[in-house]
Amino acid sequence: MSYPRQGTRATVPRAAGVITVGRTERPPPFRLAARAVLPAGVEVWSTDPQDLPSFPDSFDVPGGRFMPGEERTFDVVLRASAGTPAGALGSGAFTVEARYVNEPVGDVDPADNTTTFSISAAG
Repeated sequence: MSYPRQGTRATVPRAAGVITVGRTERPPPFRLAARAVLPAGVEVWSTDPQDLPSFPDSFDVPGGRFMPGEERTFDVVLRASAGTPAGALGSGAFTVEARYVNEPVGDVDPADNTTTFSISAAG
């Protein structure tokens, strides 16, 4: 089987922990997955809402398949190791990619699939 190239994008969080993901082309992929790059001692804990498991360095975008032009905003919950001091911990990034089952689907513009953000621990 072959699949047409897709357009996926992640936009810069509007508030701490919030990410907006959207689809720009048809047909929708099986799922959108996000890979996280985080400072040492920080990991993905969950998404809110959450309908599939999250992993320390990745998660699936909640809500299943996207309709063309659809956007979703959701929270990504991060956690830090016990004993992490309050304050700035560094920066992180989420990169979103369309996947059919477990295989990546080509993207017409992968340059807009990554968002970066600052991470700090509350005290």
